[in-house]
Amino acid sequence: PTSLQQCSAITHLTVMFCEGQWAAVSAMIQRSSSTLQSVDLDVCKITDGDMSLLAPSLSTCTGIQSLSLASTRLSDHYCRILVNAITTCTGLRELNLRGNPELGHDAAAMLGSAIQHWPQLEKLD
Repeated sequence: PTSLQQCSAITHLTVMFCEGQWAAVSAMIQRSSSTLQSVDLDVCKITDGDMSLLAPSLSTCTGIQSLSLASTRLSDHYCRILVNAITTCTGLRELNLRGNPELGHDAAAMLGSAIQHWPQLEKLD
């Protein structure tokens, strides 16, 4: 059996209901940055520290096409960290942030400014 720490060519990563394992998830994203096409972190509780771990790894995934962070407790602050990280993901086609009631006008403004970095974006939820 292959351990998750040995995986390096993941194309689709789904993590649900995760708490406290973000260093491992971040490392997995980093190892698969050249092959990763989608990341789904729906329903995970993400804190400031967690996003600080995830953001640098996500920024290396320039070929990512789909990123879903639905119902992850994102706030405007976390959104700023995320948006700054994923502006390098020029192939992004879908960004799902629904179910995050703490996202407000600041997040909308940040996303509006960042859209120029994602010319292939088809869906922003």
